[in-house]
Amino acid sequence: MSARKITILGFGPSAATHPDLAAAVAGREVWTLNNGWQLWDKAGIKADRWFALHTPEAITQTYYDQQGHDPWTMLDVQGCPVFMRYPCPSRIRHSVGYPFREVFGFHRSNFCLGSPSYMLALALYEGVKDIESFGIDMQDDAHRQQQSSWAYWCSRAQTLGIKMGGTSLHWMREPELDAGLVGLREWVGDVLTGAAPYTFEEVRVQAKCDIERVAKKPVAAHLGGHCGVTHIDVGALGYLKTHEGVKSMIDIGCGPGDQVRAAMSLGMDAEGIDGDWTCRPKILHDYTTGPLDHDPVDLAWSCEFLEHVPESCAENYMRTFSAARIVVATANPNPGRWHTNPQPREYWAKLFEAHGFSLDEELTEAIRKESTMKREFMRETGMAFRRAEAA
Repeated sequence: MSARKITILGFGPSAATHPDLAAAVAGREVWTLNNGWQLWDKAGIKADRWFALHTPEAITQTYYDQQGHDPWTMLDVQGCPVFMRYPCPSRIRHSVGYPFREVFGFHRSNFCLGSPSYMLALALYEGVKDIESFGIDMQDDAHRQQQSSWAYWCSRAQTLGIKMGGTSLHWMREPELDAGLVGLREWVGDVLTGAAPYTFEEVRVQAKCDIERVAKKPVAAHLGGHCGVTHIDVGALGYLKTHEGVKSMIDIGCGPGDQVRAAMSLGMDAEGIDGDWTCRPKILHDYTTGPLDHDPVDLAWSCEFLEHVPESCAENYMRTFSAARIVVATANPNPGRWHTNPQPREYWAKLFEAHGFSLDEELTEAIRKESTMKREFMRETGMAFRRAEAA
């Protein structure tokens, strides 16, 4: 069986003005995105995969074309798998969910700004060895911020020896500071070790280092349950800042750290704690190895962490929680691959009570109501505790 070859098609000039794009993609899987039917139908190109990773509202509002076609109908009639945030089989028969957890868990990185990066990350996850791209030019203001993410995944591919071709890499030769790197600098922020990359060459170096470090130092089997995904909840954070005066936060079991960055964007002093070194948390600590003390903070945030730590290690993480006057946490009560201590709400209430906290039902209800987390965790199992002296 011959090795897979794919072409990622965007809408930039390198695709729209190509003299014979149909010939260039012949014999290759074609992956395209958004409302690409406008170009590919005319060129006689049939897609093997479609990516529509925007929200349903954005698909309705922005996937329009000059002929006024309904975007949902056009995606449905393509007849190929349509990768989406969440499958919509009632509207798109061949829709499938993008495997976020599997892809990001495999790569130990979730640095994706824009659909092309998600497409390339998936191709690498599936072991594709020959990847070409056309139309991923990112030269307009709306897409320039995605350059750094695309460069990062292209660099990872090249480091792994993947054959990369097409016309979408030409701008990556630019060695100077570019507006497209703003996205990477914001992603790195202050929560990673070392300086943020400022040139495309530094992006390449960062990608190579990420691969080498994962290869040389595997993550312990009991860590990594985040699978490269952070469940962000700006709504709950905003409520806590406004109504509880929260100015400082620690995220216990922060994973990739996006909730930490969300807190920082709201003006909070925030830092993350995690045992998975590939997440590059501000504080690297594995609670199976011992306790961790922390300076006093207003809030200890913890999402889908408690059930991942053996019951015998509870005292270790409670030492950290005890630094906060308010704790907001979720805990999945269901068995799972990394769930070594799944417990009902009553269990956690007793544990925190034994360490000087009380379950605040009113605040719990408010946090659940204000939650903007895409997953159901905060709305279904969210709990808010107060220290006895802070009640």
